[in-house]
Amino acid sequence: MLNTLTTKAYIKAAEAIRSFRENQAGVTAIEYVFYSNNGFIANLQSKFNSLANTVNSANVTK
Repeated sequence: MLNTLTTKAYIKAAEAIRSFRENQAGVTAIEYVFYSNNGFIANLQSKFNSLANTVNSANVTK
C-alpha cells in the first residue's frame, strides 16, 4: 500500500512539473534550476527511488 502511495505521489509530482515545463507563459531562468543535470527533477527522482528502495527492503512481520 505504501509503495502504491509513493508511486502515485511521484506520478502526480512528475505530471505537475511536466505541465509547468510545457507552459510557455512567463518562461524564466528558474527552469534552469529544474532541468539542469543536477537540478530539482534529478534530485526528486533520486529521493523517490531511495524511498522506494527503503520501503521495498522493509521487513514487516506480525
